[in-house]
Amino acid sequence: MTSDKFATSRAVPHTICWAAIPIIILVAFLFPQHTLDIQLHDTYYVIDNLHFTTAAALYLFVIGVVYWIIKKIEKRISYSLAFIHVVTTLTAVIALAVPIFGFTSRYVIIFGILAAFLIAQFIFVGNIIASFFRSR
Repeated sequence: MTSDKFATSRAVPHTICWAAIPIIILVAFLFPQHTLDIQLHDTYYVIDNLHFTTAAALYLFVIGVVYWIIKKIEKRISYSLAFIHVVTTLTAVIALAVPIFGFTSRYVIIFGILAAFLIAQFIFVGNIIASFFRSR
């Protein structure tokens, strides 16, 4: 019975990523007028919410596929690092996609969220590389 419990807990990273995709797409349809505005020097970037959430959903799908492949080839990942990665990635995507947080005019907060997102991706890559060096 404990082995079944362990087997279901191993499916969590890719299941969470894939379950978040419909929620992210729903945010795109709930807030179609929202844009993410970033000004860097003389260039003003305006990213539409539909484009941002579509890219985020595609990225979450790819992350889910990578975690699923790691599970299928029976490599051992650190589930605490995977949890940190998935939660940080989802929090950053939702914080930038939902306009009720009002981060469009606070560049320090936007870049802080993007830095947390980037650090989470380094954790992801490190966890995947480390899984190939761990024994079963």
